[in-house]
Order: sequence, then C-alpha cells, then structure tokens
Amino acid sequence: MHELVRLVAALPLRERFVELLMLALCRTGRPADALAAYADATLLPPRAVLPVR
Repeated sequence: MHELVRLVAALPLRERFVELLMLALCRTGRPADALAAYADATLLPPRAVLPVR
C-alpha cells in the first residue's frame, strides 16, 4: 500500500492509482481513509483544455 500512496502523491491525476488506493484501504478495514483519499482526489482542479487554432 505504501507504493500506492507514493504513486498517488507523485501522479495525482492518474485516477486508476487513486481507485486502487481506495480499494486497498477499504479492504484493510480503513473506510474513512478511503473516503479521505477520494475527497483529496476530487478536490484537484480540472485540467484546462485549450482550443487549438
């Protein structure tokens, strides 16, 4: 699980890493931490998409 925490911290926009971290936390009896990981991930600003001319 430590590796997932490191990956989420290094690559916060990779939703799959957040998903795996949440699943691992929930399966190890830490549902509150799983919800906190979700909340942290959803507080990230959306990526801006600029039109190409």
